[in-house]
Amino acid sequence: MRRRRPSATDRLLHVQAERDPGALLAAASDTSLDVARRALRRLATLGGEPERAALADAVWTCDDALAGDVATTLRALGDQDTLDAATAHLRSGPAATRCRAARVLQRLGDARARPALHAALRNHDASVRGAAADALGALGRASTTVAALAPLVGDRDADVRRRAVRALGRVCEQPGPLVAGAAGDPAVGVRLEAARLAARLPQPAVERLLADHDIEVRRIAAGHAGRGSEALLAATLAGDPQVPVRFAAAERLGELATPPAARALHAAALDDPDAIVRAKAISGLQDLLGTIKLAAEITHDLTAPSPHRRAMALRTLARLVVKAEAARTGRPMEAAAHAGTLRLGAAEAERLAHDPAREVRQALAEVVYDVAHDPARAADVLASDPEPTIRHAATLRRPAPATGSRASASPPARRAHPAPPRR
Repeated sequence: MRRRRPSATDRLLHVQAERDPGALLAAASDTSLDVARRALRRLATLGGEPERAALADAVWTCDDALAGDVATTLRALGDQDTLDAATAHLRSGPAATRCRAARVLQRLGDARARPALHAALRNHDASVRGAAADALGALGRASTTVAALAPLVGDRDADVRRRAVRALGRVCEQPGPLVAGAAGDPAVGVRLEAARLAARLPQPAVERLLADHDIEVRRIAAGHAGRGSEALLAATLAGDPQVPVRFAAAERLGELATPPAARALHAAALDDPDAIVRAKAISGLQDLLGTIKLAAEITHDLTAPSPHRRAMALRTLARLVVKAEAARTGRPMEAAAHAGTLRLGAAEAERLAHDPAREVRQALAEVVYDVAHDPARAADVLASDPEPTIRHAATLRRPAPATGSRASASPPARRAHPAPPRR
């Protein structure tokens, strides 16, 4: 009977436990890329000169997806010959071989490969130019590399432009003047790479990216914009129609932690139509101001001219109280004291219970037992409100009487009727 071959998972576990370099070298040619990569990682620490020599040949014949992993292992084994071979392959041969040579040079990480890679940037084949740009981006900062990469931002091939923008972001401390034009590139992939550099772009380029018709470009630009872009992020947070973009803007404003960012987050915490964005804005404000100061800021909005803002201020304050109590689970005395500093006085709650705006009274009816120190008076006013939905909400949220009280006692059981006599 033919023996069944072990599964890829079993082979992976075997390689993880294997310590024989010869067996690991054989496993490096496994049909499973995961098994082969694990074997190569093991060889990086267990291999010797025979394995290095074998891998120096295999790097040009192995699966194309493994060439970079083989080169990484060769670097760990101290190989000195592959650099010259890769440089020679980069200068001559078909495009596929040149691309592989560029990937090998990228993983070897030797700065001596720069001149050959600079020359490859002028190759007629777009895939070679793109692979050379990737390799140069991985080799680190150098003024000669910046000068060589800059013309590729205007390359005729969109993928080359994308890779050039990414590489310039890695090798240039201030890539803004070189890649600002990529914010208006017709290819969305190029604009996405530009958006990841938004913190180092001029403000007009950031503004253009935040107004891009592609939602992902706007989202990434909002998440990467730097200091000085608070006004643009505030406009995005207030006006972008897509929740993921506004969420990214709120998150980034919280990270920037500046006074203009706090003002934008305050407005979003009360006015944004989506609960997820409001929650992110509140979280950012709590990190910036602290819960007590934030509660004081929100309380000021209870007298705002807009009924919607007053209603949202009540709901936001309730969220802060509930979150303060939940954060101190297991410490009831501390939780009560901390939440108590956030709650409204009885007179303020009663004033809001008489608010002329139905929206405000409805919000208070839903949160009165969270936001008020003594909610009884306000709850009584709401329970007699002319609006039935407000009366219902106030009654529904009323706490149940304590166990054992007359109000909570079960009604007496009804006496059963006697069964009719049998005939």
